[in-house]
Amino acid sequence: MKPVLLPEEYSPRLLVGVAEPAAGAYIEQVARERAAPVTVILARAARQLDGLAEDILFFHELAIGSEPRWEVLLYPELPEAGADAGLFERQCDRLAVLAALAERRGKNDAPLVIITTLAAVLQPAPKPDALAAREVRLQAGARVNFAELAQKLGTTLGYDSEALCETPGQFAVRGGLLDVYPYNADAPARLDFFGDELESIRRFDPTTQLTSGALTELVIAPAPRALGVETPAGLLNYLPTVVHWIAHEPAPQALEQTDLFAVPEKHHAPIPTLQTVLTARDDNDDTWTGLAELDEAGGPFPVETKRSLADSESTLMHRPLASVPVLGRTRLESDQAAQRDFLRMLAKWAKEGTTVVIVTRADSEAGRLREILAEDAALRGFSPLIKTGNLAAGFRARAAAAELVWPALGKNRSIAVVAEGEIFGRHRQRISTFRVRRLPQRHRVDQLLDFSEIAEGDYLVHVAQGVCRFRGVRKLETKGRIEEVISLEFADNVELHLPLHESHLLSRYVGLAKIAPKLGKVGGRQWEKTRHEAERATLDFAAELLRLQAVARWRFNHAQVARADKREVQRARNGRGAHRQHMHVRPQMLELFLMPHAKTMLLVNDDESEILEMHIRAEQPVRADDDVEPAIAQLRQHLFLLLGGTKTT
Repeated sequence: MKPVLLPEEYSPRLLVGVAEPAAGAYIEQVARERAAPVTVILARAARQLDGLAEDILFFHELAIGSEPRWEVLLYPELPEAGADAGLFERQCDRLAVLAALAERRGKNDAPLVIITTLAAVLQPAPKPDALAAREVRLQAGARVNFAELAQKLGTTLGYDSEALCETPGQFAVRGGLLDVYPYNADAPARLDFFGDELESIRRFDPTTQLTSGALTELVIAPAPRALGVETPAGLLNYLPTVVHWIAHEPAPQALEQTDLFAVPEKHHAPIPTLQTVLTARDDNDDTWTGLAELDEAGGPFPVETKRSLADSESTLMHRPLASVPVLGRTRLESDQAAQRDFLRMLAKWAKEGTTVVIVTRADSEAGRLREILAEDAALRGFSPLIKTGNLAAGFRARAAAAELVWPALGKNRSIAVVAEGEIFGRHRQRISTFRVRRLPQRHRVDQLLDFSEIAEGDYLVHVAQGVCRFRGVRKLETKGRIEEVISLEFADNVELHLPLHESHLLSRYVGLAKIAPKLGKVGGRQWEKTRHEAERATLDFAAELLRLQAVARWRFNHAQVARADKREVQRARNGRGAHRQHMHVRPQMLELFLMPHAKTMLLVNDDESEILEMHIRAEQPVRADDDVEPAIAQLRQHLFLLLGGTKTT
C-alpha cells in the first residue's frame, strides 16, 4: 500500500501549531482567507462534526462582527448496514446538503461550508439527475395545482399523509392548507392556497402548529427510498468547479484510516479512497489546506508542502487547580482563590495587549462574571469582551507567522478565548444544539419514560385507553417492514401494540393504594369519565389557588364591609347554582379573580344563610411586609363561592 499524496496543482498548504481548542477558530480564518463557493471540511472523527460546526459559526460571527454570512451544513456518515440508530436523522442531513448544492448551481449564493469526514464523502449518494427529477420547488405567489401537489407528495416523493404534520417526511391536508415537513428542512412549512394560487409559505412549530417566519421559496426533497440507485462517492457529482478542502489533523487521519488514505501498488483499490476524490476533481480549480497541532510525518500532504506556524495553546493549562482535595468550606475558599488568580492572570494578559474574550453559555453566567470582576479591586480595570456561546474549551493564540485576524475586534496580535467552565471551575458535557430539527415536544413526564427501567407486568397509563400492563417491546412485521412496538395488556386480555414512536402516549401509573388498579377497557367510556372527573377536581383546586393569590394581591378595607341590598342578595342566590355548575366548563371565569381593576367580590357563607359583600380597593398592591393573615383567615371561615361584577350603591 502506498499513501495518496496531494499533487502540486492543488496548492496544498499546511498550518501547524493549532491546538485542539483553537481548531474551529483557525479553520474559520482559513476558509475566510481562501474563500470559495463551497468549502469542505474533513474532520478527524464523526463525533466532532456538531461541535466543529458550532465553533466555526461562533468564530465567524466574532470575526466579522455580524450575523454569519455562511451556510454551514453537516454531511454525516451513514451507519453500517443493519444499524438503524441515527439512520433517519443522518439521511435527512445528507439530503439537505445535496439539495443545497443542487440549488446553488449557476447561482451566486452565500458560501456553503460542509463539515464531514472522508468516509462520508466516499459513501454512495443518489445521482443529481434523480434528485432533480423528483424534488419540488415552490415559490410564494406562483400557481400550483393543489390536488396534483398533494398526490405527488404521497406517491412520487414518498411522503406519508397524516392528520398532523410533525416530523420529516410527513404532510397533512386541511382545507386550503397543505402542511409539509421536507426531509431536507429543519422545520415544517405551511402552504396557504387560494384555489391553485400559492398565497404564502410559512414555517410553523410542530408542537403548537402556529406559524412563524415567512418563506419566499421552498425546496421539497424526495424520500431517500424514492431516489433509486446510488453511486459511490456520490457527493462529488454535486460539487462546483471551485472547492476549498480543509483537512483537520490529516496525519492522524491517515494513520487511523489507512484503507482510505492509501491505495494498492499493483492493482485497483477495492473501495473508494482519497485517490477517488483527487481523480474526480482533476479538471477543477480546487485547493487544499491542512491544520495540525504537531508537524507529524505521513498523511496526504507531501514533505515539500508549504508550512505556516501558528502559536496557540489551551488556556486550561494556565488555570490553577484547587489545592484542597476535600469538600467543605475550605475547598470552596480554595476554588475561589484559584478563580481569582486565573482572572488576574487574564487581566495581566490584557494589559500586555492580548484581546480577551470570555464565552458563557447563558446571560445569567455573564451577569455573575461581571459581579465577580466588580467585587475584586485588582480586576476593576479589566473589561473583557463577554459573549454568549457553547464553547467547550478556550485557547490563547499569540503573534506568529500564522495568526488570527478578526477585523471586528480591531488590530490584535494576540487573542485569548476563555470558556465558562475554565472561569467557574466546572466542566459540563457539551450538548450540541447545531441544526436541531424542530420536533413535537411531549410532556416532560413522557420524555422521562425509560423502558429499560420498566419490568414486564408494570402498570402504565395510556392517555386514551386508561390503565394497562406493560408486556415488553417487540418487533412485528407491519406493511412489509419490521417495526418495534410496545405491547400493552388491557381488560378482557386484550393486547394492544403501540408503535415505539408513539410512546409519548404512555406514562407511569402512580397509585396511593397498595391494591392493583383495574385495567382499562379498550374502547370503553369508563376511562373517559374518570379522566373528566380528575380534570374537574384539578380545576377546582386551581380555582382555590387563584383565590388565595387574589387575596394576597390587594389590600382589604374592612371598614367598607356592608350588608348587600336584599334584592341583590336574592339575585346572587338565584344565580349561585349556575355559577357553580359552570365553574368546571368555563375556566376563563377564573381570570376574573386576577383582574387588577376588580372592585368587589361577593362572599357566601358555608351555611348559605347569609351573603356578605366586601369591597376591594386596588389602590396599592400588597407588599411583602403587609399582614394579610387576618384577611385570609376570615375568608377561609366565610368563603364558599367567589363571584365578581356585583355593583353596589
